[in-house]
Amino acid sequence: MKKILLFILPIALFQSCTFENEEDKYGDLCDTTAITYTQTIRPIFELSCYSCHSLANANTKGGGLDLQTYANLKDYLDGAEKYFISAIRREEYLGVSASQMPKDLPKLKICEIKKIEKWIADGYPEN
Repeated sequence: MKKILLFILPIALFQSCTFENEEDKYGDLCDTTAITYTQTIRPIFELSCYSCHSLANANTKGGGLDLQTYANLKDYLDGAEKYFISAIRREEYLGVSASQMPKDLPKLKICEIKKIEKWIADGYPEN
């Protein structure tokens, strides 16, 4: 019986030390020093937003909002930055629950949100 406990106890201890993601395990690994629209932001949108917010899908799934081009995204963000950040963070905006984006998909990773926030804070440059 003691041998079984000595075998099971370490396994139980190791299983209790799990992390949801690398950020939880290693701390903040998110590099926001070189954010570009082309290399950083557009790939996030391609994976998480264009299934609804593209030219092909905006009117059927995306509430008429096409974010597929830089110009469309910039036009939307002008004046809506705080709402947009609330939506991707899945938080309230002005006391009202913002639309949780991306809809019907997992929440964006913390690092992806930080990169988008940094890009917006920098004036969403087209680079």
